[in-house]
Amino acid sequence: MAGVDARIERYRKGVLVVRVRDARGQPVPEAQVRVEQTRHAFLFGVNVFNLEPQNGAAWQRSYQNRLLEVFNYATLPFYWAELEPQKGQRNYARLDRMVRWLEEHNFSLLGHPLVWSFYNPSWIPSDPDQTIGLVRERVNEIIQRYKGSIKYWDVVNEANNLQEANGVQQWLRRDGPVLYVLTAFEWARAAGRGEALTYIYNDYETGPFVLRLYAELARLNRLPDAFGIQSHMHEQLWSMREVWERVDRIAQFGRPVRFSEISVLSGTNIAWDSSRPSPWPSTPEGEAIQAEYVENLYRVLFSHPSIEAITWWDLSDLNAWMGAPAGLLRADMSPKPAYERLRTLIKGRWWTKAQGKTDKDGVFRTRAFLGSHRVTVSVNGQSHTAMAEVGKNEDGETILNVQLGR
Repeated sequence: MAGVDARIERYRKGVLVVRVRDARGQPVPEAQVRVEQTRHAFLFGVNVFNLEPQNGAAWQRSYQNRLLEVFNYATLPFYWAELEPQKGQRNYARLDRMVRWLEEHNFSLLGHPLVWSFYNPSWIPSDPDQTIGLVRERVNEIIQRYKGSIKYWDVVNEANNLQEANGVQQWLRRDGPVLYVLTAFEWARAAGRGEALTYIYNDYETGPFVLRLYAELARLNRLPDAFGIQSHMHEQLWSMREVWERVDRIAQFGRPVRFSEISVLSGTNIAWDSSRPSPWPSTPEGEAIQAEYVENLYRVLFSHPSIEAITWWDLSDLNAWMGAPAGLLRADMSPKPAYERLRTLIKGRWWTKAQGKTDKDGVFRTRAFLGSHRVTVSVNGQSHTAMAEVGKNEDGETILNVQLGR
């Protein structure tokens, strides 16, 4: 797709201006300045369902290292069936360990999902009125528990999913998707009041159903803070034009968009209604196709001004959804070519490394990817280091004032 690099330059970079002064406030020309990025503002994510911080096994250490090498954003599993298999017996211990480890490593966190009509525990009642109270309690408890740690929440997942006959499903059928979504978001916002949280609606649907839903929420002035687009391409790959058009359809509602669940196989693609092979192997040919597609997909998405996050699903083939070879790593945690391509993009081509000298006015200027940067100024064998957060503002510049010899 034409114009990708130009759009990345326009939408994903800002101008960093470093002004160097001496102890008397006079400009310092010819000062050596080095700028090194430390974190992207953009959210490059992956689900971390295999993360076991307390596990010292070699495969787990490799999994963690691969995670740290590329990503800054993690999706955590809050599936009701796993979290509370027996009524009143909630299994927060593993999630707590995951959250602590990810926070220690400066990840932004997303909880997925709070309300979904699928994958719920068998003990929930079929009566929607009884179930609604339980879901409200669940939403409130989870958000309250992780305040200050988890900033992003998939509040509702797939309000068009009518596959099961549990109480959540009956609630969705009875009240309809608009009221169902409004109610869940009202609970979430009440539970998170006082915190700067982002509440997201997530779906694989980008067609008539979801457009009608968003149009009605917009009419009521009750849109979510962001929209998630699932893109599990187990059957066939989307063209880059189709990717762009899907984003545009959702972006028209004026909220940020996230490609929230990306699966691209490195093996044989299988139709959704077909039986799946077991094992479902990754192949050298498939890995080459996956790598080429993934690089093109991330470049296109990173260039779209409405996209604020991209999440891969799953990091590894080990325990991957549906057993598909959709990981960026093989089951033994060795990296596939797609992983290497992403690392080259995210921590290479899209990672600021700049250096030069201040001009006669003591100023060094460079374009830099949005995010956190370490700036080191050196003069006569002495150096000073400061941090700069490069963002977009009215004049397009982030100014860092460095005074030496204070």
